[in-house]
Amino acid sequence: MKRLLPFFLGLGLGACGSSGSGDAGPPVTAQGYYGFVAGQCFEYSETDGGLPTLGIVVASEATGVALQLDRHGQETRVDHLVFDGGLALLTQQDFVAGGTLRTRNFATPIEYVQAPLATTNASLSTSTGYQDSPSGSGQESWETDVLSEQPFSCAAGSYPTAFELQFTTTDSQVDGGESFAERRWAAPDVGFVDVYTQDDLGVFANFSLVDVKPADGGCAAH
Repeated sequence: MKRLLPFFLGLGLGACGSSGSGDAGPPVTAQGYYGFVAGQCFEYSETDGGLPTLGIVVASEATGVALQLDRHGQETRVDHLVFDGGLALLTQQDFVAGGTLRTRNFATPIEYVQAPLATTNASLSTSTGYQDSPSGSGQESWETDVLSEQPFSCAAGSYPTAFELQFTTTDSQVDGGESFAERRWAAPDVGFVDVYTQDDLGVFANFSLVDVKPADGGCAAH
């Protein structure tokens, strides 16, 4: 079974829709551009405008932020990010594999996403070793590409500009090092507006953005 990529990886066009083109204004930092602000809750629904069952909570850390994936209000995964101007870098992942909570630390931070986005952006590419806890090690390679630019609409709103991103990863511990690619959509100064991930039955599905709100009142607890 493939290990899931970070929460927002594999975003595709599901319940939301996109068409046309638009202009994007430059952000100050990657953190603001993607809405990775401590205390924020992003809520997603598998049906456009339905009850949110998937949530992303942004928590503050000493050197950056943690992105906590919630399903029905219960934490299932955490990605740890640091920022360098227009770059967000992935330094550590916490996830459950085979019923065991694992922590993966990357020897070199992975270039996760960049800001501002443009279809002319050069690919982000990282190859690094990692150490798993409680045991294990391996090599992981990542590449992030901007594929297209279009307006985007979903239950949370209509955005004049959104970008389709593709993430290609190769993990030495997964499928003999086979590479695979997933996609997502991002709206500038909002964040990710469609998440492609497993549903409650373990089937991959699109979850579209329903709301962005303070996390202190709970996040996608349905």
